[in-house]
Amino acid sequence: MVNIYGMTLNNRPRSLIMSKTTLSLLISATLLLSACNDEEVRSLKEQLQTSRQQIAQLQAELQQTNATSTIKADSAQPEAAISPTEDTAIQGKIIQDEIPTLYVKPVTVFDKTEKFNFNVSKKPKNNEPLYEESHIHYAMHTVETGIEWLDSLLYQNLMADITIEDADKQKEFESIPNAKDRYAAFIEYFYNNALPEIKNGTTLGSDYYINLDYVGQRENILTFKVANYMYDGGAHGMYSTDYINIDSRKKAVIDLNTLVNKDKQNQLKELLWKSYLAYTNNDNSDIPFTEKQDFDISQQFYFSSEGVNFVYPPYALGSFAEGEITLSISWSDAKNIINKDYLREGFTIQE
Repeated sequence: MVNIYGMTLNNRPRSLIMSKTTLSLLISATLLLSACNDEEVRSLKEQLQTSRQQIAQLQAELQQTNATSTIKADSAQPEAAISPTEDTAIQGKIIQDEIPTLYVKPVTVFDKTEKFNFNVSKKPKNNEPLYEESHIHYAMHTVETGIEWLDSLLYQNLMADITIEDADKQKEFESIPNAKDRYAAFIEYFYNNALPEIKNGTTLGSDYYINLDYVGQRENILTFKVANYMYDGGAHGMYSTDYINIDSRKKAVIDLNTLVNKDKQNQLKELLWKSYLAYTNNDNSDIPFTEKQDFDISQQFYFSSEGVNFVYPPYALGSFAEGEITLSISWSDAKNIINKDYLREGFTIQE
């Protein structure tokens, strides 16, 4: 802080301080020229010298202040922006902490088979064996990850549509605390219900297989595949493939309504219909197996590097001989339809 002619200057802007010092010099010079005697001139000279010293002090302080400000400015560097690659790595680390590398363990929930041989008469009567041999085989195999919430969610999904006519039994099975044991109880119930017909030889056999396996992970999406097969006599059995996609961040299943909001599902349906027509043309069929009014979005889907793939069971879009049919939509077509949480890296929703 410096006092010049009764004015205190402390932390003033540089321009203001310099204007004050210039004014001081002018005043001093004017007084000097107008002095009437030597005594006054000497006094004014002393005042002028004092003013010069004060100016020099002010300039030194200004230089010191500027130097300090520069150092502070240089040291206060802004935080470096995170590059997309670094951001992806950070997100990957977060996901890895949530879901470490999965080492799934195959688990047999239920596996039981029986075979029966019969003497068949030329003209069997009611409830007499129709076939010389009959069998029953029910097998349910799954995987466990060792992650409690994930294993619970998988079993919950597998049992989601299981209902039995006996309400008391349903309640009894649902009260079993262990998910694996609960699932096994339901399957054994179905096995025992099918067994009497097999023992009578009135059907060739009964097969029921479910096999759940781990497919893989892309960022926060975990994918499992469920292979289903059922045979209750006749020319052939029936099979289908279900997919369980799980959001590891939300700890929830990604179903169709999670993947695509209902108000955008008609757009998805149109894209899939175009994909189906392209498949039909490639198959040299003039008329599609399924007409447009009967066409719908499959609830079974999985993700790939090319896009989202929707899987239809035999007879849904083609004959049994054609097997399952997969219709795909590319990421470029999907980017404005599907939930942004499940877009592939590099594709963004256009507002």
